[in-house]
Amino acid sequence: AALVSGAGAALLVALGLAHGSASLAAPRFAWLEDYLPGLAAQQLLLQGFFAPGFAALVGGAARGLRRGATVALAAGAFAALHAPNPALMIGVAVAGAFWTAHFLAHRNLLAVVASHLVLGAAAMASLGPGPMLNLRVGPGALELLGR
Repeated sequence: AALVSGAGAALLVALGLAHGSASLAAPRFAWLEDYLPGLAAQQLLLQGFFAPGFAALVGGAARGLRRGATVALAAGAFAALHAPNPALMIGVAVAGAFWTAHFLAHRNLLAVVASHLVLGAAAMASLGPGPMLNLRVGPGALELLGR
C-alpha cells in the first residue's frame, strides 16, 4: 500500500505543479486533524459495508470475476458518495478500487486508512483549491461549482 500511495501522491503533486495550484501553505493542512476520524469512518464504510455487501451480491460469479466485480462496485458506490465533485469522484473511484482490492487481499484496515490520509493530504496540497474544489462534496461542492 505504501508504494502505490507514494506513487499516487507523487502523481498528485506533479498534476498540482502542472496546474499551478500546488502549495504547502499551512491553511491547506488545517483540516487534517478533523479529517482523520472522518477518513477512518469512510474506510470502515467502504471495507465493512460496501465491499462485503457487493461481495454477497455477486457471490455466484466465478472467483476472479467476483473479486473484480466487488472491487468495481464498491469503488463506484464510494465515488458516488463524493458527488457532485467530478474530479474528486474520479480520484476516489481509482483510489477506492485500490483500497478495496488491497483490503480484500490483506485485511489491513490501518494500511488503507494511512493510504487515504496520504492521498487526501496530497490531493488537498496539490489540487485542493483548483480541480478538487477543496475536497468538498454535497452542497459545499455545488457552491464552489457555481462560481
